[in-house]
This record gives sequence, structure tokens and C-alpha cells, in this order.
Amino acid sequence: MEPVEVGKPESVKKAKLIVTAAVVAALAVSTGIYLVTGSDTGVTVNITSITLHLGYGSTSDNFFGSAVQVVTANYETYGGGQTVSFTIAFHNHDSKAHRVTAIFVKASGFDVVSENPNLPVTVNPGQTSHITVNIQVPDHNFAGTLDIYSVVQ
Repeated sequence: MEPVEVGKPESVKKAKLIVTAAVVAALAVSTGIYLVTGSDTGVTVNITSITLHLGYGSTSDNFFGSAVQVVTANYETYGGGQTVSFTIAFHNHDSKAHRVTAIFVKASGFDVVSENPNLPVTVNPGQTSHITVNIQVPDHNFAGTLDIYSVVQ
């Protein structure tokens, strides 16, 4: 025995077509709004660690410790263009006062916005100075170590 075929009424076919068109139109409009408003830049800045490079005047200097120091590992992920803060401790191991005169980054798109306290900062013998550095991260994808450089005297 052959199965009985039941045709779909024209009104059901028309309703499916209207619903399909409405869904496609809604997706197109929402995608357009999303792209125009820039609701998400899609940029991810993943700082896996921070390394501090101390710019001593002489290779024999080490009054703030080793010339290259890993400040932190497995840090954090940010959205593009955010301004983030890092605090760096400078401990003076010498018997005379020394200064931190500049802090900067070389990585493309990163920018030091400000330091607190303002530089230069004098660190007396045996003392520690904590400097908070505000850095704007790039508007492009980044994953890796952020190298922060300082000039010390």
C-alpha cells in the first residue's frame, strides 16, 4: 500500500516564508547595529607577565636589584584601549639615595599615561618607594610579556 500524501495548504507555505524572511531581516538589522556601534572591538590584550628593566647608568650598578626583574607572572586579560594600573616597588639597597627618573614601554600600542607619585622619585637608602604606573593598552590583539623600562640614577 502506498503512503498517503497530504499537501500543505498554501497558507502554511506562505506563513513559513514570512517567518523565515522576518528572522533573516532581524539578524541583518542586529548585525548592522552591532557593527556600526562598535559594541565589541573584538580586541584581546593578554598580559601574561610583566618584566621590569632597570636602566642603570653603569653595568656594575644594582642599587635597586637585578637589571631585569619579573614583576609578576600569569597576569590578566584586558579589552583593547583600556587604561590599567601596575604598582612597582623600588627598594634601594645602597647606602646613598637614588632616583627613578622615567618609566616607559616600547611595545607597539602601549602608552604610559601617568605615574603616581610623579617622577622623578628619590628613594633613600634602605627604603622602598611604590610607584603606580597607568598604562593604556593597545587597540590591537596582544598576548605576551609587557616589558616596562625605567631610568634610574
